[in-house]
Amino acid sequence: MITKTSMAAVCLAAFASPAFSSLCDLNAQDEEDGGYGHVHGESRSTPRTHFRWGSDVDDYDLRGIRTSRAWYYIENLHDKKLAFNWRKPGVEIIVRNALHGRSYDPPYEDCQKRYGTFGFEATAPIWTSNDGRKPASAYVPIDQTLVSPAAPFEGDAPSGGNGSNSEPAVFGTELVHPDELQEGRYEGARVILVYRDDALELELASGPRGYLGFQPEALHISEKQFLAAAKEHGIKVVGTRKLQDFFETYESFSEVVEEGVLAGVENTQFWFVDTSENVVLEFPYRTDTMAAFTAISPEPPSKSAILLVNEDMQLISAGPLEAPFFQ
Repeated sequence: MITKTSMAAVCLAAFASPAFSSLCDLNAQDEEDGGYGHVHGESRSTPRTHFRWGSDVDDYDLRGIRTSRAWYYIENLHDKKLAFNWRKPGVEIIVRNALHGRSYDPPYEDCQKRYGTFGFEATAPIWTSNDGRKPASAYVPIDQTLVSPAAPFEGDAPSGGNGSNSEPAVFGTELVHPDELQEGRYEGARVILVYRDDALELELASGPRGYLGFQPEALHISEKQFLAAAKEHGIKVVGTRKLQDFFETYESFSEVVEEGVLAGVENTQFWFVDTSENVVLEFPYRTDTMAAFTAISPEPPSKSAILLVNEDMQLISAGPLEAPFFQ
């Protein structure tokens, strides 16, 4: 769902739109999403950086569940590589280790997606690794207040909650491989969480190129539970690695991550999987009467992120996996 905050400013931005690449055509999205209107801008050119940015949001149907999907676009216009972290205080939007400069071969562009509930934020700066803070605006994820399945439930569910009278809550992140953008495709590595009354649905896809890295234990899914579910659904498990392990190779990436929301997960274990088709795993919540092997704790998830790596296990992109706020 989308909040109406500052929608007048958003609508005005839609009229003077630059010619965005067809690889992430936000103009086309405006025609499809009911006219919410995207926001866009271009950084001031300096000897170190020059780039174009854009953000949009649209309605999205996830297996019959009404939710929203936000888009984020960056195009590097400089000859030098661009490493950046797009964020506002407390909310990570995109983290990217590097986009090629114009003196290199493509890709120059990044287009990423988030799923959940969003509000317009006029001040959502883009922090570069070598040129400081750049002003920008974006549709950013906002907290949803959910009733924890572990807590006693009485009366009506709160607005946006996941009690028996409400829609399931959806949260997720999708990282599109830049090479896919060059070929005009948008499908990338993604993790989507669907919190129902009695179970967590976990949707995974590694995309047509590369591997997806995520943290099952942050979602209270044990190693044994994850490996059993992966085997049952034909998910190829490539291996494990810590985010910290990529820092020595990608110094600029570590500089961007240091002050961001991803800080704190760099020493935790990520599992990397290969599944080009979307796969949905279901884990019921553990109760006093059900302690089955597949059941998980209904406690709130901890800080989490997802990674996209290539087939040589080189880090391509990273993003936070926004979790709901339970009351």
